[in-house]
Amino acid sequence: MKAVFMVTVSDVGLNMSNLTNCVHVFVTDEEDLTADELRRHVATLAPHYGGEEFPVLLYPLSYAESHSMPYEKTYFLWAFDCKYTDRYYEYMGKIIAGRKSGEKGEAHFLATTARESFRSASIPNESNKTE
Repeated sequence: MKAVFMVTVSDVGLNMSNLTNCVHVFVTDEEDLTADELRRHVATLAPHYGGEEFPVLLYPLSYAESHSMPYEKTYFLWAFDCKYTDRYYEYMGKIIAGRKSGEKGEAHFLATTARESFRSASIPNESNKTE
């Protein structure tokens, strides 16, 4: 395997950025994949974009540089593990649900708990000050 292609085709109404309607190319073998091979494979994807010009996001940048391929912009590739997003959205759902129903919700509980623990903390008086 020399490269992985990820084709993203979005509706015109959803295409707020070319990043949502483009081809992502992840080059895995920089030495054996020639620039001509890459261009040829990218050209076969043109029908998905109406035969027009379309953006190609290429990773890594070093491949484009070492093969003298022109590029307009550079982006940072950001990948994250979605394993914990469900817990976050459940938590946010509880807060929002509490506000919608007129209840004070979990956010109020947390703020009240924090305030109470702050109030119950011992405050040094004049007799136990250190100099």
